[in-house]
This record gives sequence, C-alpha cells and structure tokens, in this order.
Amino acid sequence: MIFDCFTYNNEDLILELRLNTLDKFVDKFVVIEATTDHAGNNKELNFDMNKFKTFEKKIRYIIVDDMPKNTKSFYYNKRIWHKNIVRDEYQRNQIVRGLFDAKDDDLILISDIDEIPNLRNINQINFKKYAVFNQKFYKFKLNLLAPGQTPYQGSRVIKKKYLKGRITPQWVRNQYTRRIKFWQVYRHFTNPTFIEEGGWHFSFIINPEKIRNKMESYAHGEMNIEKFKDTSYIKDRISKFKDIFSDGPLKKVEIDETFPEYILKNKKKFEEFII
Repeated sequence: MIFDCFTYNNEDLILELRLNTLDKFVDKFVVIEATTDHAGNNKELNFDMNKFKTFEKKIRYIIVDDMPKNTKSFYYNKRIWHKNIVRDEYQRNQIVRGLFDAKDDDLILISDIDEIPNLRNINQINFKKYAVFNQKFYKFKLNLLAPGQTPYQGSRVIKKKYLKGRITPQWVRNQYTRRIKFWQVYRHFTNPTFIEEGGWHFSFIINPEKIRNKMESYAHGEMNIEKFKDTSYIKDRISKFKDIFSDGPLKKVEIDETFPEYILKNKKKFEEFII
C-alpha cells in the first residue's frame, strides 16, 4: 500500500489538486491538522470532508490538539532555526498516528501539502530505505517556475519498517542528497536515492491577502517582517515575475503535458493562478 501523508492548514485548492493527481496511485491519504498554527495561535479546524466526499474512504483525518506551547529556537545543520519550526516539526511527526495498520513494506510518502510527487513510476524505483523526489518549484502562480530552486528536494518516501525509533517523519524530511566532491566517496553510500522528474512544488498558490496572513503564522517566523504585510509589495513583485523572498527571477512557462493532468483538464478552475 501507499500512504500519502502531509500537514494541512487551510489549503483546499492545493489539496483538491493533490487528491485528484495522486488518487490512482495512493491507498490512504493521511491529513494532519493542528488546533494551533505554527506561531502558537489558536485556530479553527478548517478541513471539511464534505468538500472531498469523492475521497472520503481513503482519507484519514488526524487532529493534533497537543501542539508544543513554549518553544525555543534551536541550532541544527549549521544554522539557527526559528522557534515556530518546533511546532511545524511536531505536527509533521504526528503522521505516525495515521499509520496504525501500515505493513513493513508499505510506502510512506512524507510531504508538505504543496509538494506533489510524481508517482507514475513509483513501483519501478529501487531504493533501500528512503528516497527523495527532485521536483520542479513553482511560486505564486502554477506556471511561474523558480529556476534557481529547481530541482527542489521535496517529497520523501520511506518503507514503513524503517519509520521507527529515531527515524521519524521529520528525520526523513531532513535527509537530502548532497553534492559529491571527488574525495567524498562515502557519499555514494550515504546519499539517499533521488527520483528525477519527481513532481511539483506549488508554493504559495494563494492570493496576496492570504500570503500576508500566512506570514503571520508561518513556521519560518523570521520572515514575519513589515514588507510582507504590504500586499501592494507582494502584488508588484509577482507582476514583475520576481520572488517576494529574494532577488531570484521567476520564469513564466506554458501549461503543458509536464504538469499534472488535473490542471490541464481544469484550467478554468485554476485561472486565477495561471499567467
């Protein structure tokens, strides 16, 4: 079986895209929603099964009502991480609550909701314990590619028998393939398998007002700064095909057969987010 596992806040449009894209490959969708946001603020539960009745038999909806309260920033992998990340990681680790009947050789997909893996060849991919999907990175619009961040190491897959002890969903999330310098022979053995043409990361596919609101509850609390509270700044950057977070350019591409089939068949539904 294949379990597709991800955290959820209120991203219904992306959830609809995800469910329709992966339905023919996935046996169970494990949706993890918390009663607080990553900034620690209480929030309403937004997931509504009535909106996704078609997939009801496959969806396991897990509510996390014990999110950490008094968190602190921490040092990991040569950088200081914001205290909000602690809640983000805790919520992700609760994926295991939805895997109570998973068998040893079942495949567990771990993603953010906007990282949609390409599973067309999933049963033909050989990996020992876990693998990383190299994905195309799109921002703000479905067809605004971020060339500087592509390929993006997004979704991960691990066999259930290895997801135990210190090997948590967040641990899997932290595993990357690293560039191998000529003297680093060991990385040929320590790097996880990577899956090329591994899908799509559709980041911040929401309107400028919702982007502003998201920044206030974002796991990356260090980004909750004044300029992101100005929707005119956000609108201006996107209209110029510029990333709002950096100086990196964004590239308009055509919606073609390399995109999920559900987008191709429903351009009208997604027209607000297609340039």
